[in-house]
Amino acid sequence: MLCERHRGPGDFYITLALRFVLRMRTTDRPTKPISNRQMRNQAEKMRRDKLNTYISELATQVPMVAHSPKRTDKISILRLTAAYILMDRRMLIHSRNSGNSLMNSSD
Repeated sequence: MLCERHRGPGDFYITLALRFVLRMRTTDRPTKPISNRQMRNQAEKMRRDKLNTYISELATQVPMVAHSPKRTDKISILRLTAAYILMDRRMLIHSRNSGNSLMNSSD
């Protein structure tokens, strides 16, 4: 085994390191509980991942963003989505008004 042979002064430290690693593997170390900071970091990462998922889904639903040749940042996705919703709402109101005026003129 490598631990019994010593070729030079550097090998001694390698041997000590190997013994330490082997001892660490064989000892049963209790698992350390997750700290509050780690829990907050994990919760924040999950929140960011969820937000990014929803923004990406939104980007696929809005034609101005989905057909953009360049990658769009999150703020632009939200801004263009708001503009699209307002435009769609105005077009819907306009089409309802146009439909009512056509129906009234045919009477």
